[in-house]
Amino acid sequence: MVLAYPKLSAEAREEIACDRFTDALGDPDFALKVKERTPTSLDEALCIALRLEAWAKSVKGQRYEDDRPDRPERGRQKVRAAAKPKIQKKVVNPAPTDRLSRIESKMSKIQNELKKLTTKSQTPAQTNGRLQKFSQLRESTSHC
Repeated sequence: MVLAYPKLSAEAREEIACDRFTDALGDPDFALKVKERTPTSLDEALCIALRLEAWAKSVKGQRYEDDRPDRPERGRQKVRAAAKPKIQKKVVNPAPTDRLSRIESKMSKIQNELKKLTTKSQTPAQTNGRLQKFSQLRESTSHC
């Protein structure tokens, strides 16, 4: 730049170099993004362009990585498998009628036990005795 413009100041040469650099970029939208950040030197313009390009590639890679069916499978793989994949064995369930009959028998046992518990009625004297013990216990613990 010094040879091309020997009479210009360093600041003016840097501005011209930044303009030429951004004009030489292939994408006009990308060039506009670099110019919007108003680089003061050619080095600064290059750093801005590299940073923006890296961000754009990063975003595109995240967004479209799994959506591209034409991409080979190995290109999508990020981490190697550390262990063999688990093979799921098909579990053979017992016949539904056997299972249903077992459940029904268990339910009938539970119902019988419940009937036994509800039919055993306590006498009022037993209930009053338990209430008295409970109230005495509550009074003794409330003083603590």
